Amino acid sequence: MLDRFATDPGLAETRVQQPFGVTGYKDMRTRLAEVATTGFCIIINHTPLGSQYFDSTYPEAWQTEYTDKKYLWSDPVIVSAMLARDGLRRWSDITMPDIRKVLPAAARYGLNFGVMMSATRGTKKSLLSAARHDREFSDDEINEVHEMFHRIIEHSSDPLRLSAREINVLKCLALDMSQDEIASNLGISVPTVKARLKSARKKAGSETNYRLLAKAMQSGLL
Repeated sequence: MLDRFATDPGLAETRVQQPFGVTGYKDMRTRLAEVATTGFCIIINHTPLGSQYFDSTYPEAWQTEYTDKKYLWSDPVIVSAMLARDGLRRWSDITMPDIRKVLPAAARYGLNFGVMMSATRGTKKSLLSAARHDREFSDDEINEVHEMFHRIIEHSSDPLRLSAREINVLKCLALDMSQDEIASNLGISVPTVKARLKSARKKAGSETNYRLLAKAMQSGLL
C-alpha cells in the first residue's frame, strides 16, 4: 500500500512540500483526502536512487506496523503495481496471493477498500494507492483520482541538483553580494565565481542569475 515505501534500502524516499513544477498540488491533495477517507499514499518518479516525491496520509499506526513487519514485498498491492508498467485496479480485483495477510491487517486500521494505480515513464515509476473504510471507490472517483495522478506526474520536473560549491556561491548571491564580495567571502577567484554560476545556470536551464536563484529556492537548496 506504499506505506513507508522507502524502508527498503533501494526505495529511499524524498519528502518535499509539493512535486516540483506542479501548481495546485495543495488543492489536489485536499481533494484526494476527501475521496480517500482512510488515507492515500503517492510516490512520484521512483528510481533505484530514490523517489522525487513521497507523501502518505495513512494512519500512523498502520505505517508503523507496515514498516516493523516489513510488509513491502509481501504486499500484493505493491507487487502487482510494480509488475505492471501502467495499471489501474481496485484492491478487490487483485488476484495475487496475499500470503502474509497484508490486506486483512490493513483492514484493522480502516483500510477496507482501495484502489491502486501505477505509471512508468522511461526508468521512473510512479504509484498511487488510496483507501476508504466504508465502500468501494466509484468509477467516477477512480477516474478523478487517476486524472489527478497523471497531472502530478506530467507536471513534475526533475529537482535541481547542484554541487556544494555552486550552492555556496548561490547563498552568497542571495545575500546580494557582488561577485567580488563572493570571491572574497569564499576565498576563491572572481573567474571561479563566474564559472560556478555559469555551471549552475546550465544545470538549471536558466539564462540569468535571478532565475537561477528562484529555481534554487523553489527546489529547497537555499
